[in-house]
Amino acid sequence: MKVAYITRKSADDIKVWSGTRKYIFDNLTQICDVTNIVVPVTTVHKIIHKIIHKITFNRINYSKIDKIFEKREIQKKLTEINKYDILFFVAQSDILSSSLINKDKKIIYLSDTTYRAMLGYYYFNVPQSEVKWRDFNEKVSLCKSSQIILTSNWAKNSAEQNYKITSTKLNVIPFGANMPDEYKEKITPLKNVRLLIVGVDWKRKGIDIAIKTVKLLNLKQNKYHFILNVVGFKKPADTIYPDFIRFQGRLNKNKKEELKKMIFLYQNSDIFVFPTQAECSAISLCEAAMYGLPVVTYKTGGLTTYVKNNESGFLLSPNSTERTFSKKILEILNNNLFINMSKQSRELYIQRLNWNSWKEKVNNIILECMKETINDKEKKKN
Repeated sequence: MKVAYITRKSADDIKVWSGTRKYIFDNLTQICDVTNIVVPVTTVHKIIHKIIHKITFNRINYSKIDKIFEKREIQKKLTEINKYDILFFVAQSDILSSSLINKDKKIIYLSDTTYRAMLGYYYFNVPQSEVKWRDFNEKVSLCKSSQIILTSNWAKNSAEQNYKITSTKLNVIPFGANMPDEYKEKITPLKNVRLLIVGVDWKRKGIDIAIKTVKLLNLKQNKYHFILNVVGFKKPADTIYPDFIRFQGRLNKNKKEELKKMIFLYQNSDIFVFPTQAECSAISLCEAAMYGLPVVTYKTGGLTTYVKNNESGFLLSPNSTERTFSKKILEILNNNLFINMSKQSRELYIQRLNWNSWKEKVNNIILECMKETINDKEKKKN
């Protein structure tokens, strides 16, 4: 049986979703006959969105406009889509919710969250009419799906509680690391402690808190000297930073030299500090685990699936300041926790935060959908 991998942009576009959609597609090609079908947002659709957004300050209901365009976009691809027995959607509830897709298709829907979970978390000040439309799309998508893959227990809980989806078709399968595995075993730092943070959203990723944390660490004690490498930003021109805060810029993993630099930073860092304010499933935490880095982050969103509290790192309460972050980093170093946490972090990667594990679990879901499709066809014959 053939599987259709349905996306808004090409699966080869490594800029989309930090390259995760490409990793998903590449792993699917290893377990089934899969074809990427792209249902693009038309240029006219984009222009109308921008114009309305600009003149109304995002206070208008997009639902009627989107409904018209989305159905037209899907209609153009419908014949092609309906040739496949199994349809694999990645966070595309706008396409999946369309009633145009044949009801006899087995649908696998993958997402790192639900719309309801994002309200007041990622999304703020959304017009109520827009909320109703997007929430409706999510509900229809979840109900139409034969199997649902969510990347954290947080997302699964939202599907169950907010949308009343039965647990029998909910599967928690976290993402893997979007980098080569060139792990080197860690040793306890003696003097210089190298902290690492990776992110491209300054406020949400908590870059300021990470900077305040390393400043506080170097101010309060003399046993260690702390260095913070910030990946994702160039050094701001309007601010003076001490030399122990080093901006590495935005590194492109698809460029050989920049990937090499990224690997070097993970290999030569000791602790991953990640004061993110909101997070569904952070690929950087998979990569931190791959390189055996203890993690200090907030207990928020889907991160409890990616960090084992008091084992592979610390999950702090959302109101924790740089004082708590610095305290926990010193606790790792001064209480002989570093080596064990490093090993636990690496073990977490080996057990579940890798694409081989993802592939095996998804393969079982696809096989089950194939069996159901065959049975359905036999029933129709009889």
